[in-house]
Order: sequence, then structure tokens, then C-alpha cells
Amino acid sequence: MMYFAILYFLFINKKSKVVLLLFSMILFTLIIGYVIDKVPLVTDIIDFLIMCYTSLILGLLIHGFNKYQDFNEVLSYKKDYRFKLFIRLFIIIGLFTFAVNLYIGFKAFGALFAESINVQEYKNEGEASDFLVKWVGRIPLFLSRFFSPIGFLAIGFHFYFLIKRKIVLSVLSLIISFNIPLLGFHGLSRAAATQYLLIYFSYFFYSYNSLTKGVKKIMFIFGFSIIVIAAFLLNTITESRFSKYYYIPPKSQIQDPVLYSTLDYLSQWNFNSSQVLKNYSIDKLMFGRANVPIISFVGERLGFDYESLSELRYQSLGVKFDGTFNGVVATIVYDFGFFFTFIIAFLFYIVVKRCAPKNGKIHIHKFLAFGLIIPLPLMFFTNSAYSYISINLAIIYLFIIGFLMKIKKI
Repeated sequence: MMYFAILYFLFINKKSKVVLLLFSMILFTLIIGYVIDKVPLVTDIIDFLIMCYTSLILGLLIHGFNKYQDFNEVLSYKKDYRFKLFIRLFIIIGLFTFAVNLYIGFKAFGALFAESINVQEYKNEGEASDFLVKWVGRIPLFLSRFFSPIGFLAIGFHFYFLIKRKIVLSVLSLIISFNIPLLGFHGLSRAAATQYLLIYFSYFFYSYNSLTKGVKKIMFIFGFSIIVIAAFLLNTITESRFSKYYYIPPKSQIQDPVLYSTLDYLSQWNFNSSQVLKNYSIDKLMFGRANVPIISFVGERLGFDYESLSELRYQSLGVKFDGTFNGVVATIVYDFGFFFTFIIAFLFYIVVKRCAPKNGKIHIHKFLAFGLIIPLPLMFFTNSAYSYISINLAIIYLFIIGFLMKIKKI
């Protein structure tokens, strides 16, 4: 895998900043794997073929972003009056959701610091829902979960308004974008905050040459501040969950449980992916449940019966890997099989290319879409960015926005 990443760096000319970010992350996680002694062994032809297949799929998911070179203009929707009306409504809903999420996050971390909850039971055994309903009630909680996904779009609007030099709207969009990590903090999860930071910095690299020097300077200061705050919150969650016990291989150069669990969080995918792909068989297919959870979510509310995803993962992956990060490639394979995973990766490559800037210009709709397509390769080290209903909803919201902006009459 590392050799593939190095070869890509050497032989692909004019790599975009986004592609450089993605491959730097892959190399970083692979190096960490060596440090903590969690590296897949290639002992036979099957191991070698799995490594080649994983590299191929990751390459397809990433290479389309090489078209995301510099742009100097973001084109807005043609119906400007309708866009302005939408932005007002977007801000009202977003700020209300932010207030609800901030309150819930305050309650969750307050309980964590006061040690009034068992973190493992709260995080992994379903107690979070009971506490959340008790703290805010069912209706505010439903509204929070329904509207928080607009935070994905808000990151795009934040950078769009920065480029347009509309600072107030940019700041308001930034505040609304915080709904993404705050939603994750409901359950004391690290994944949403990690995803948010990576999407934000991907947008920054993508938009870098379109931003003024003054804005770039402010962004560096702001980015550093956000990283410090996020690092504190994430470390608090990590300590509460793993400081007492975390299995560490004797050969690992890192023996501190908190530090090891953090590094393992980023690097375990490579080892786990090779193992679960080797164990794959067609009877373990999950038929899209891990990547398109909104289908079963809606189906359940319409009265259909579905086996829970956690139970399905346990049956397919076994007790050793059902609760681990197995990488995006393995997750898609267990949903659709090896052949259709290749087809999906190839179609994704085409979609990514179609959303790229052309002649130094990018339409705002495609600019917003960047925040919804980049998470799939960006979160390669987890399972799948699309495993969360929130990003499924955000994709639907983007289609709705595009429809509303194109129809002749409302």
C-alpha cells in the first residue's frame, strides 16, 4: 500500500492540493501502523491481490480530485432573489439547530466531567438516547437530528461567502457548520468532529488561491484555535473511554493507552481491512446497509422490519471486527461485493470529475457538492463516511436546493 502511494506521488504530474492532502494522510496512517506494530503481513498471493485491489479502489476514489486545480470564480445560482430568500431561511434554521445542539453538548460534557454517566454504556450500549430525551425532549432532539446535516452545506457556504467577501454571512455559515461536530458530541463520538475538521481543511486547500492574503492569515489563526479546542475535547473523550484499558501489542513502541488508542484510531484500518477482505464471502453481503443507512431508517418508519446494522455487522464481520475501523474499501465490499465495489468506485470517479472546476470557474452547486463527495476518500481510515444518516440527508438536501433553484415558479 505504501509503495502504491509513493508511486502515485512520483508519476502523477500536477497533483492538486486536495490529492496531496489525501495521499499524505494515507502515508501518515501507514507509517503510524509500523510505529504501533499493526501492519498486515503479505504471506500469500491472496494477501498480495487484496493489497493491489485496495490500492486500485482507493486510487479511483482519489484520482478524480486531481482535476480540482485552482479556480478564481464561484458562479452563483441564476435566480439571485430566490437564493437570498433561501439563505435567510437557512440561517434561521441553522442557528436554531446550533442552539439546541450546543445545549445538548453542554449537558453531555457536563455529565462526562461530573462522572455522572458510564461512558462505555452511554456511548456503546444505547443509554445516550435515554439521556438526550431526558435533557431536551423528543421534539427538539428530532429537529436537531433532522436539520443538523445542513452543517455539511454550511461549510461550503462559509467558504463561498469568504470568496465573495461577505464576512457576516461567512461567519454565520461557520457557526451553522458547527452542527456537524456538535451532533456527534451528543453521543460523545470522535468521528463527527474528526470528519468536520478534515472537510474544513480540504475546503481550505481547495479554495486557497481564491482567498485574499488577509483572509488566509485569519484562517491560519482560526484553524490553529479550532485544532486546539478540538484536540482538548477529543482527548477528553479518549481519556474517559480508554485511559484505564486498551490492548497494546508488546512490540508496539507506544505503550501509553490514550496515545496508543489515538494512533490506533487512525491506522487500524490497514491491518483490519486486509483481514476482513480475506474472510469475505458472498453470504456476508449487507446489501448497502452500511453505506446507505437512510433506506432502512425510512423503511422502519414505514413499518418494515430490518435487522439492526450492529447485528448485521456482527454476523458478517465477527466479534473481532464488527466494532473496528476496517477501511472504506472493505466496508463497500461487504455491502456490494468486489465487482460492484469497482463499478461504484469508477462511477464515483466520474461524478468527482464532473464536479471539478472548468476554465478557472466553479458553479456554487458543485462547490457545495465538494463537501459531500470528499468525505468518502477523506475518511478512508474509518469505515465509510456515508454510514451516517446525517450525510445521507445532506445529499438529499443538496438535490432539493438544486431543484428549488432551477424550477420556474414556486
